[in-house]
Amino acid sequence: MKLVIMILISFLSLSAVAEPGDVTIEDLFVDPITANSSCIDYCFEGVCFWLKCKAFPPSCSIKTSLRVSHRNPDLIVSSYPKLGANPWKEFRELFQGLQEDIGQQVINWLGSGPEQIVGGGEGVSTPSQGGGGDQTISTTFREVDAVGYFYDFVDISDELYCGNNTTSFVPHYSSAFDGFLWRTGVTDFLYTPFIFTDVIGIPYLQEWGSIYWRTGFVKQLNPAKANALLSMRAVHVASRSTEPRIYFSATGTPSSGQRFFKIPAPLEVDSDETVWQMIHPKKEDSCLVFDRVADNEDVNNDTWSEGRWSDNQSDSVYNVWRPYECCKKKGQSYLFSIQVQVCI
Repeated sequence: MKLVIMILISFLSLSAVAEPGDVTIEDLFVDPITANSSCIDYCFEGVCFWLKCKAFPPSCSIKTSLRVSHRNPDLIVSSYPKLGANPWKEFRELFQGLQEDIGQQVINWLGSGPEQIVGGGEGVSTPSQGGGGDQTISTTFREVDAVGYFYDFVDISDELYCGNNTTSFVPHYSSAFDGFLWRTGVTDFLYTPFIFTDVIGIPYLQEWGSIYWRTGFVKQLNPAKANALLSMRAVHVASRSTEPRIYFSATGTPSSGQRFFKIPAPLEVDSDETVWQMIHPKKEDSCLVFDRVADNEDVNNDTWSEGRWSDNQSDSVYNVWRPYECCKKKGQSYLFSIQVQVCI
């Protein structure tokens, strides 16, 4: 299956013409050997011991394998203003038509409602104070896709790298397919109290916005921060297994022939386990945690947003790295581990 996907991706890369602002597989590619430590956080954790037995001739032996921990770039998350216009070229070539068809049906169905509900890919404007004709963008709307990274580090070495629990090129969350709830958030009603606590930054004082309700709308004048928050909302859904949404859960133990000691937990706002690497519009090698940036930023000198947006319709693409710890199975029975951590 992975081979078929990679052949299809290669075909699309050659056949489709990149437009200005497009992101390609070449931009998204990460070499685990040279990946920045703030992203991959690679450590040797020790040695696993296995009991391996065979029937003919009857015998048993002890086998060992390395126990390692690191983050994988599990998801590629894109936030963009126009339905079906994901800036990641290869994904757009595959899914644009389907996203537009399904998403437009939802928009048409909601078309009789107010603009604040319909959305549809544009910023939502409200009149400026004083009743003049000028408009101030007070609410931002974005479509968001959280897509499985296009290759797995375990394909390089199942001894040195852990598998992941996402599926290559599959939209684990797409706001086009979850269009009604991405525009209304009605299933998040029970989470309403968390609007005031689960925020990026310091509540009421220095915040980018709340995770809830998990819709495509956010009161945020800064497009870079709006994109970051809305991207986080999509991963917040995808990283859980029982949400009443339309999505493909990015959870569970990978089926990579390994024993896992750690797999990604559901995304929380203040957790530093999941980290974000910006690919577009500003290509970065290092990773960050949005909540840490918001907590430490100077409200009078917002240097983080520089280069991360150009106008109110700016889009963004991130690699999202999540943690794993494992060792390769070398026998029928796991015995124990000797733990000695060495990080590189």
